[in-house]
Amino acid sequence: METSTAYKQNNYQYPYKQKVALFAPVSTPSVSTSNQWCIRCQGENAFYFCQHHIKGNHFCGKQLCRACVHFGANGMDYCKQHLPVASTLGTITVGNIYHYKNFNAGEYIGRKTVKDWGYHLGSALANPRYINIQTATEEEKEANLNNYKSILKVDMRLKGAMWRDLVRLRDLVLAGKPVLLLCWCKDKQGQGKCHGDIVKAAIEAMAAKIIQNNI
Repeated sequence: METSTAYKQNNYQYPYKQKVALFAPVSTPSVSTSNQWCIRCQGENAFYFCQHHIKGNHFCGKQLCRACVHFGANGMDYCKQHLPVASTLGTITVGNIYHYKNFNAGEYIGRKTVKDWGYHLGSALANPRYINIQTATEEEKEANLNNYKSILKVDMRLKGAMWRDLVRLRDLVLAGKPVLLLCWCKDKQGQGKCHGDIVKAAIEAMAAKIIQNNI
């Protein structure tokens, strides 16, 4: 039986959306193949549905574009209103991957690396500009970090690959899960300048905006 595609914009009643959200796999995003309008920004290509369970077989079903959907830590998609937020936010720590020697110990945010204990194809959040932290001066380190800040700001404005990783990590923090950012710059005491500190600050700022309901 086909459901009606008529909808009411004011109270967000979307019969066809509820049907898609109801039968969408729980472990994968609910993606539509239609070209509809985003309920939040009124933009096109709103391919995602809020999968928040309301009662019985009913789901929120609000249709959202890629820029407005929130990816929950449980692998489901949410609108801003229904994104799960834990009472205690997850902590964010910046560490050195060399001290762990395991790329699965946390969120690796470095460039492509091959070691005798493993390899990694590189993170979207990696700093593209390499400097030798052992020989670089403080001015060179500061200039390198300022350059990374500029790159990150542009990507966040364009909602690129770096922004998508930040959103994923932000939602982990909101769900109360700890996040360990791994690069190569910090010492065993967690001291030293690293672009991971910039990534940490960006995640915290994005999480704060969600909590303040000021996206």
